Amino acid sequence: MNKDEIEDIKDNLRTLYKVLWNEHREGTYTIERILEYINCLEQKESILDKVTDKLKEDIKIYGNPEERKQMCKEQLYENDGKWFHAREILNIIEGERNNG
Repeated sequence: MNKDEIEDIKDNLRTLYKVLWNEHREGTYTIERILEYINCLEQKESILDKVTDKLKEDIKIYGNPEERKQMCKEQLYENDGKWFHAREILNIIEGERNNG
């Protein structure tokens, strides 16, 4: 090999190194973004689980026949609205989970 061929090989290796380094850096960046996205989804799932649990609790409380016997008409009307809205929201959430 002559000096020019050796310099060409060195240049090619430098270029190859730069390409591999950029691919590695971009791959690492992509993996970090995916992990951030997964973390965000897990947080949202946790919040949704808490909301779902609260809605189920409200439905259980406001729809309980024993509780309803002790309420005046005004309370019954108010609690019927709460029960209805809690049930409606829960149906939406559970429908989204089943479909999405």
